[in-house]
Amino acid sequence: MADWKFYQEAAMTNAYTSFACPATVSTFHVWLGSTTTGRKIVSTTTGGNLSIAVADSTTGGHAATAVKLATTTGGISGATPGAALTIGTSVIGGTPFEFYAQFTDAVGNGVYDSTISLYVSPGAKEQAVT
Repeated sequence: MADWKFYQEAAMTNAYTSFACPATVSTFHVWLGSTTTGRKIVSTTTGGNLSIAVADSTTGGHAATAVKLATTTGGISGATPGAALTIGTSVIGGTPFEFYAQFTDAVGNGVYDSTISLYVSPGAKEQAVT
């Protein structure tokens, strides 16, 4: 099974483990992918689209609405806070999906803790590229 992660660059050598916000608003360039070729992820819903979604596991602190997702930096301004980003029907290993995530640190502590996370929705399963 391939290892699917959010990466810091298209070469997929440095996976994100967390996002530190050096400013009140911080924008990150992100790639979702796997270095394993010959595999892909698809929606658990037959023929459905995959999305990158934002989750907030607790109340208080940072909310999911503190995050905007878009395929371009120009699209960030019009993105709906906390909304998922549709990425299509599959992501193929070796060819990452590129997007931007903008975090607004309304709390002012400079760190997004483990209560905010990005994940693939509605659920993904891996299969061979055919």
